[in-house]
Amino acid sequence: MGTERKYDIAIVGMMLSSQGGGMPRSMAQQAKLMAAAGHKVTLYIGDSKAMPYTPERFYLHESITVHVSKSIGFWGLGLIPKTLWKLYKNAPQHDVIHLNGVWNFTTFFGAVISKMRKKPALISCRSHYGDYHFTRMPALKQVLFHTMEKINLWCVYGIHITADWEEETSWRAARRAKHIIKIPNPVDLQDFTNPPSRADSRNHLKLDPAGYYVIHLGRTAKQKNLSVLVRAFSNAKLGADATLVLVGPPEPDEKERLVQLIGELGLQDRVRFIDQVEGRERCHWLAAADLFALPSHDDNFCIVAIEAAASGTHCLTSPHVGAIEYLPTSLITVRPLVQAQWDEAIGYFYKNRPPQNIMTAEVSDQFSPKQLERYWVEQYESMGL
Repeated sequence: MGTERKYDIAIVGMMLSSQGGGMPRSMAQQAKLMAAAGHKVTLYIGDSKAMPYTPERFYLHESITVHVSKSIGFWGLGLIPKTLWKLYKNAPQHDVIHLNGVWNFTTFFGAVISKMRKKPALISCRSHYGDYHFTRMPALKQVLFHTMEKINLWCVYGIHITADWEEETSWRAARRAKHIIKIPNPVDLQDFTNPPSRADSRNHLKLDPAGYYVIHLGRTAKQKNLSVLVRAFSNAKLGADATLVLVGPPEPDEKERLVQLIGELGLQDRVRFIDQVEGRERCHWLAAADLFALPSHDDNFCIVAIEAAASGTHCLTSPHVGAIEYLPTSLITVRPLVQAQWDEAIGYFYKNRPPQNIMTAEVSDQFSPKQLERYWVEQYESMGL
């Protein structure tokens, strides 16, 4: 697998933590697929109490070198000085620098280092330049965008987006970027090969074989807008066999709000929280469900939607999810963030339970290591590397 020309690639991110959602998973999977194809990959990573470095959760390729040090400052504007100093010293050996996420000093100094050391850099913005993110601490975001982020965009070769929707919502940055590179996120489907039947997964997880299960798998975060899902589950007036399962590491404040809402709606016995599942257990939970639901305000891609499709489980999402572009309508239903429409959709799928429908190789090949490696090599070649 791979091409004749091999590249030396630096991948930089604030953290590589199983608590961090899709961004660290995407970083790790990009590193693994490029390393497996024979490219030299070095990770530059931060470590903090809130987002601890957990390499064992990402099964990194043995050839990948990792520089990790303590991050300082509050999350979002954090900085990893020792790791960035390593990046500065090592930059001449790298062909390209990938920076992950924005609104943080790690990406800012990474961009400045790339300019100083005359090495091309790309920012995988992870939709952080999108409209939704400008509603969070809006005054600060305006200041940072017109200072730090404009400098970032000037320093780097371009921004990496994963879907057309991400470019549309990131218009502020897109119109200033020198180049826009669209490549989907890699999705490691090793744990989803030959998924179990719905019945087998329910037996494995000790679930009701005849129940109706709606699952959200991912961080329990404000951005995921799970209050819409909880209310829809209540408003749809489902039978006693229906259960909502929220799987993933919680943001404590958001989980507390959801627990309060669940109590107000009298759903305590019908909603389950599971803080973490890994590996093949992710496939079991998705395969066991009748429906994967994500009423997100903003997901630049959503690896879990692809994993759900690989498990044979139908997806119900908001329009603000990049993965929509890559899945056929037989595998995904999209509803606007209107409560009544989500109420109707949850009720409809209760009465019309989607059969397990595993996505075809034609769909999954869009995210295969071979395909993604080819996309990136073509991009490097177009950059003159």
